[in-house]
Amino acid sequence: MPFYDYVCDNCGFSLNVLQKRSDPGPGKCKECAKGAMVRQISSCGFSLSGSGWYKDGYGSNAKAKTDTVE
Repeated sequence: MPFYDYVCDNCGFSLNVLQKRSDPGPGKCKECAKGAMVRQISSCGFSLSGSGWYKDGYGSNAKAKTDTVE
């Protein structure tokens, strides 16, 4: 399950919640009890690593094919 960041639209209190995407948000702010907690966009928590996995989606021999002159 991923973490989601929430921020109060009234006081700015922030909260990280471990939940499913389909779970409801936390609702009212736990600090001021007035504002609604709004889900924020944040970066993902994983990175591809190891042989065979590349961030650009190409394998190790893809560069060798483009560098050759025919």
